[in-house]
Amino acid sequence: MKYVADILYIEFVEMVNWGVSKNTINDSKLNGRNGWSFINDPDDNRKVLIHYELLKDKYKRLIELKLGCNPYEYMSKTSIKSLLKPDYEAEKFFEIYTYGDEIHLPIEYQEKYAEAARWLNMLLWLNGNRKVLKKQLKISWEKFWSTVSEIIEAEEIALPSSYRNLLQKIKSFDCAQDDNKRNYACLIDGRFGNDHAKKIRDEVAESLLFELIAHPHEFDDVFICEKYNEWAQKSGRKLLESPATVGNYRRKNGFVLDASRYGNSQWYDKYGLSIPQKRASAPLLQINSDDNNLDILFFNPDTKNHYNRAVLIVVNDSYNDMPLGYSWRIAASPTNEMIYAAYLDAAYYVKQQLGDWYMWHEIKSDRWSIKSLKPWYESQAIYTGTAHKNARGKLIEQSFSHQFNQIKKKYHGYTGHNISAKTRGVNQDFLNADKQNYYLTTEAGSIVESIMNEMRNLPGKYNKNITREQEWMEAFTGMDERMKRRVDDTWVLNKLGKTTEKPVSITNKGVQVQINNERFLYQVPANLHQRWIGSKVNVHYDGIDMSRILITNEEGIQEVIHTFERVPGAAMDHVEGSRTYLNQLITVKKIAAQHIADADKKRKETLRNEGINLEAVMLTGPSVDKELMKAAEYKALTSSYEDADDDNIMTLDEIRDLG
Repeated sequence: MKYVADILYIEFVEMVNWGVSKNTINDSKLNGRNGWSFINDPDDNRKVLIHYELLKDKYKRLIELKLGCNPYEYMSKTSIKSLLKPDYEAEKFFEIYTYGDEIHLPIEYQEKYAEAARWLNMLLWLNGNRKVLKKQLKISWEKFWSTVSEIIEAEEIALPSSYRNLLQKIKSFDCAQDDNKRNYACLIDGRFGNDHAKKIRDEVAESLLFELIAHPHEFDDVFICEKYNEWAQKSGRKLLESPATVGNYRRKNGFVLDASRYGNSQWYDKYGLSIPQKRASAPLLQINSDDNNLDILFFNPDTKNHYNRAVLIVVNDSYNDMPLGYSWRIAASPTNEMIYAAYLDAAYYVKQQLGDWYMWHEIKSDRWSIKSLKPWYESQAIYTGTAHKNARGKLIEQSFSHQFNQIKKKYHGYTGHNISAKTRGVNQDFLNADKQNYYLTTEAGSIVESIMNEMRNLPGKYNKNITREQEWMEAFTGMDERMKRRVDDTWVLNKLGKTTEKPVSITNKGVQVQINNERFLYQVPANLHQRWIGSKVNVHYDGIDMSRILITNEEGIQEVIHTFERVPGAAMDHVEGSRTYLNQLITVKKIAAQHIADADKKRKETLRNEGINLEAVMLTGPSVDKELMKAAEYKALTSSYEDADDDNIMTLDEIRDLG
């Protein structure tokens, strides 16, 4: 579905998917039947669009049944959600947030709260850009809020769905002590250590004061102060000192209150700032990814086949078309796994060049496998898709042109351009005669690597005296630090890594896991090991650097751990540093043993100080005579354990003899 000149149209394939036969649609188009009106899609002439309003009622009811609502409402919800943007500060805040005994939020709630932050950011932005509602979303302000409430309820977003409570949450979110940051803590539930209950009393009072100020009758400060103090005195709240206090609140919170008090027009004149946009001008602000056929034939000696091709996924930085990462396989088409591998390769390349993990701010790609890949893209950065056949929408398409082909021409088996091109770019007779020089399929990896290195060493896009790689490095070094998005191993393993199918248990050895038929042993930090033994955790790994993994679970465990360094078993096998490491491990074991001994001693001293005899307690039960128990209790209460010798302490046999 899409709007064309403010008219809603349904795509041909959508009507077919909803149960209308192709024959019915084609026949109606061919014979011009009533209730059907068609146009070509202005964005893609191959597609046919159907005028929704002119459809018969039975087709309209069918569409509403399939969508669960009328299509205008469906389009509104889709358009509203398209305005959501990532909030990396929120993701970082919830990732490092801990409560209690240094417990992390479960990853599920980290993502849930980050999503809520994105919604609040969007709502705050729309408060200053209401024209977007009519121009882009084509709905009124009132309809917008009701639609937002429906989405919040339907998708279980961690926000209140009522208009009043949602406005209050927006106000809390926008009232951080630092003007440049958001109050992310207001989104965290009380069960995770965020105690809101003590604030309720003040929030109720503040809500009443704000409602009086925001009233469209524009009450003056004197009247508001008088009415508020009448209520405050009855409810036991603190009184306002003077109308000047009301004025301070009114001016300080104008962004939230003025739209209701003075009207949208006056609010927009004062607060409705437009947001200018400019082209990406530095490395990692935007990356592009796309698939590409290598156009080189490889020979497989096992099958005697000379016509094997390699398909690539390449991740480019749109700043200067510098390849960051890639993946390949001998096949006709790519897979999702190739996408994952190419982005992970790009992350490692960036770390290798810059010495730390730095991530991209925006991803732009075509719509291949978009349903499964879009959530994955959006978990990393802002995601922007491109229209079908819009090659110019992705700068990477332009880099796969003349220079890329010139590099490939140097290799045996180069097939030239597509069959539909004006010229093939290579003599086909020579190509067939050159089969004996085709590279083996086992050599494809080194050929791809060589081509990517040549692309990185092309002259710079802006400075022809240095390579493209050098140009990219220098530009990143000169960037404002605030534009650099640094992440850590936790982020990389969580966003770009894989997760084992089944959780594993933490044992006294650490974390043992089998990945790709190989066993690994990882060491849990000494200060956490005892507390975590027996816990089941999910294991996140990237398959490149197996020296560390990320372990997580719903109980708040979130830790990057490293492989266990095995110590020499024989004294003569020790090398420099290995004995020190062994002594450290032994010390940890001694500390653990001492901790247990101290706890045991403390328990016994506590019982002794309270005059409680453990043996007497153990005998408590229906099988023990009451008189026997009284004697045991009397003996325990009249004994001084600190001064008594062994002869004065009643044994179990003595207690039984009393009976």
